[in-house]
Amino acid sequence: GGAPSSALKFDDAAFAELCALGRKHKNLHLKLSAHFRVSSQEAPHSDLQPRFDAAVDAFGADRLMWGSDFPFVQLNGGQKASLEAVRGFSRNLPKAAQDALLGGTARRLFR
Repeated sequence: GGAPSSALKFDDAAFAELCALGRKHKNLHLKLSAHFRVSSQEAPHSDLQPRFDAAVDAFGADRLMWGSDFPFVQLNGGQKASLEAVRGFSRNLPKAAQDALLGGTARRLFR
């Protein structure tokens, strides 16, 4: 897989603002993708777990969705690595929340 990007750094202040918007605006949804762009680790990007948890807290799983970031993900571990990262992040959530993240939210939103 590709090495984590050294050119991009996670913007904690912007992420905190995004989470505040998620709490305030219940019609706002968030796509979870391109983990390789902001992680300082190779897949499964375990350093992003606290940020994933914060996103779930701010938005709820029913307003989050996994996105593949295709075709760029192909250069950075592939879709399987991205999907497995989100499965790992969500492993302690109820099955209904995992299902929402991995397709249910997108199906509902884009119908």
